[in-house]
Amino acid sequence: MARHLGCGLFSDDGKVRRTFVARCPELGLLSIVSVVQLAAGPLGLDGPAVRELFQCVREQARFEPSRRDPAFEWYRAQLG
Repeated sequence: MARHLGCGLFSDDGKVRRTFVARCPELGLLSIVSVVQLAAGPLGLDGPAVRELFQCVREQARFEPSRRDPAFEWYRAQLG
């Protein structure tokens, strides 16, 4: 999937992100929120579907993206 989106790696882990960018900056790096943002339109996910997806991720995986995530403001907007 990363390759299809023209990216080297998807990760939200801070240490992984720092190491990857330091060693392979030319390959590109996306956060999971950025992947959902890119995929929502082509997959036909509307606002309520994206909101439900993120709510499930927050509750079941106990995941909240970092405020430093490039797509954090989009993420917050989706939650309403």
